[in-house]
Amino acid sequence: MLTEHEKSMLMVGLVNRYMTPFAALLVLSAAFLSAAPHRASSAAVALLVVISTLNYASRGFVARYPERAAAIRHSRVVVNYVFDLTLLWIFLPYWPSIWMLFLLTVIAVGAYEDKKALVQHAALLTVMLCLVTWGLGMRSLPELGETAVRVAALWFAGLFTNRLVASLQAP
Repeated sequence: MLTEHEKSMLMVGLVNRYMTPFAALLVLSAAFLSAAPHRASSAAVALLVVISTLNYASRGFVARYPERAAAIRHSRVVVNYVFDLTLLWIFLPYWPSIWMLFLLTVIAVGAYEDKKALVQHAALLTVMLCLVTWGLGMRSLPELGETAVRVAALWFAGLFTNRLVASLQAP
């Protein structure tokens, strides 16, 4: 059975190995393949460098300060929220796939946290996604329908991940 510190190291390592590169692919694709303004794309690449550096550094912080692993994970989620929300606002009109940054977040939270925390995060991401969609003027029936499907994906992916990780940890 793994200790809490070992679990934290494993989860941070898995997120770094799979989620951070996929997030980078999403952002770089949006920056270089979409019709977003050059200035916004340049700012997004700079944000990506900062958040990727912080995400990869967090594993070292967890290793160095095991007693603060939960706080480091929570801080990482909060920082990712801020960056992901900014990137979603910039790119959603130009690169609709950018919404998957929220999907990556809810999957990571589903792996790290208990079901109650996951539900709180999924609810917050739902509100954020709906507010961005509405704030960008995406109010047609197809756009609202697409947002509803994205919200459902957030919930299903998060709950699935959370249940899967919980079942693997059960004695």
